[in-house]
Amino acid sequence: MEVDATMSNKYHSVTVAIEKGLKEEDIKPIVDAIKMIKGVISAEGNIADATLYIAESRARHEIQQKIVDIVFK
Repeated sequence: MEVDATMSNKYHSVTVAIEKGLKEEDIKPIVDAIKMIKGVISAEGNIADATLYIAESRARHEIQQKIVDIVFK
């Protein structure tokens, strides 16, 4: 099946990941700025919870362990 090169994809959303957890008062101006972008109908913050913290900790540990394995084995 051939794709028409003149057609472009249409996006319905964009996800933004924040480098580190921010307090509500720090994230609010970012969310407000995103809401001001043309075409944006909604923007909201997602509160970090214990499940997220555990997942990040496990991923970080796994990466650290792989580095240790490479360096010391």
